[in-house]
Amino acid sequence: MTIRKFLLSLLLCLSTSAALFSQNVVSLTLDSCFAVLERNYPAVKKSVLLDHERDFIITNLTKNYFPKVEFNACISYQSDVTSIPYNISSLASMYDMEMPPFPTGSHQKYGVYFDVQQDVYNGGETRKMKDIVDADYNYQIQDVAVQVGQVKNQVSELYFSAALIEGYIEQLELAKERLQSQLKNITAAEAIGLALASDVDMIMVEIYKIESAISERELQRKVVIGNLSQLLGVELSDNVVITVPNPTIPSKPTNNRPELMLFDLGKSKISAQQTLSVTDYFPKIMGFAQGGYGLPANNIFSTSFHPYVVVGLNLNWKLWSWSRSKVEKQLIALSKNKLEIDRETFLLSVDVMTYKYSDEIARYEMMLEKDEQIINLLEKISKTSESQYKNGEIKFSDYYENLNAEMNSKIERSTHSILLKKAKTNYLLNIGSY
Repeated sequence: MTIRKFLLSLLLCLSTSAALFSQNVVSLTLDSCFAVLERNYPAVKKSVLLDHERDFIITNLTKNYFPKVEFNACISYQSDVTSIPYNISSLASMYDMEMPPFPTGSHQKYGVYFDVQQDVYNGGETRKMKDIVDADYNYQIQDVAVQVGQVKNQVSELYFSAALIEGYIEQLELAKERLQSQLKNITAAEAIGLALASDVDMIMVEIYKIESAISERELQRKVVIGNLSQLLGVELSDNVVITVPNPTIPSKPTNNRPELMLFDLGKSKISAQQTLSVTDYFPKIMGFAQGGYGLPANNIFSTSFHPYVVVGLNLNWKLWSWSRSKVEKQLIALSKNKLEIDRETFLLSVDVMTYKYSDEIARYEMMLEKDEQIINLLEKISKTSESQYKNGEIKFSDYYENLNAEMNSKIERSTHSILLKKAKTNYLLNIGSY
């Protein structure tokens, strides 16, 4: 009996571990995913279009400073013309004077002419319109950043889903290696009558269960990696390895969410529109010139074609608008108030999520501490069970039950570790610091 115990102990101690390596393994980080997202996400391409749109609009607005030239032609007939309602000939005869008949205007009018208009002063309207274009451009560019920031949460969720699956597979592989090592030793012991054949069968069943679980998780991982590839717009290989980030939570975190800047730019956009509406009540001066050739020209009594020129200034000043400006100010104030309410609502949601992730971080840190304590105890129990099994005091099933509890606890520790890092990442994403 002593020889049997000695040989069985020797066989159990001679365990070897096999490591599995993948060829052409590519490491994938969350930072690289975000970098690819910011480059490939469809909404980012909108920024280029916004640049071109802004340039075109500004170019057109700049042309407001240039004179406007129009060519016109007209032909018309009027039922009456200008005439003198007195008999000039009879009046002239009273004084023995000779006077030709007074000319009358023509019923037909013909003319071709050029109109030239030039803004002299428009109350800064063009400059204010440029300010609106810039404000709208900045708002839309920031809106793209907000859209990308929102998609980052989806990328992070898929990324950590893949990391959790990988961590689970890694622990299963370690458990499988450990069982294979035990299988080799117990098979050798069974060959010389030091172990039962049922022990070999039992350990083979557990290995098959682990292999089935690994295959199932690998299929799940493939689906998650495929979804991540589609979201990033790049092809990720099946053997890509997820590198789990472990960010540090700042002692005094600040909210850097892009939505906050979007709210501020929304107010700037409203303010720019407000300053433009004010220019409606400034005087506007426009110079004009008209030159042409027509019948009649400047002389309405002329009966032949003549060239003519007219130059001058126009002044337009809106003095009364029936309290329209007051209503516009109230509408602008309402728009700003709505933006401020949206901002406060958004900050509240960020604070709620910050509290949630802070609670998760504290909870997983506590769970990891407990995991370490539990694993330390289970390792001692497994070691004792192994010794008892070697000495024939317990069955292999009893020993494996304790060994399985140890392996499951290590899987839980790996899961809790990844979930802790996920909670930290979510915390930073929530405040816009990742």
